[in-house]
Amino acid sequence: MSAPPSDVPVPLTGRPVAAGAFLFDDPEGIGVAEYWAISLEGKDYGVDVSYLQLSTTRIGVSPPLHEHPYPETVAVFEGTAEFTVGTEKIVVHGGQRLIIPAGTPHLFRTLGPGRYQHFAHHLSAEFVTTFLETGTG
Repeated sequence: MSAPPSDVPVPLTGRPVAAGAFLFDDPEGIGVAEYWAISLEGKDYGVDVSYLQLSTTRIGVSPPLHEHPYPETVAVFEGTAEFTVGTEKIVVHGGQRLIIPAGTPHLFRTLGPGRYQHFAHHLSAEFVTTFLETGTG
């Protein structure tokens, strides 16, 4: 089961605060939602990093198999997911991080029970994603 199309990440908008820094607030009410995702592309703020933050209580949430031309680091804060990286499957738990090399096909699937949360750090000013299949992994 993948996230329904209405569950696309909400882009955050930052406000300048001091010395070129920007501050971002979470959208109201996301902490209790069954599913939420927020994203930020660094190109909008003059930096070469982007990120996606996801939180869900749904089991089986999974993007299609995809790859990026840059490395991605995923920090899992809570819950458990099975990641497919290349041809290997890896179970990642809250408190663990995973570095995915550039050009490596990957996906994750939430396992439950309970809330799953991760922060995916993309080493690029914008998301560059090649989807290698449709549907879910």
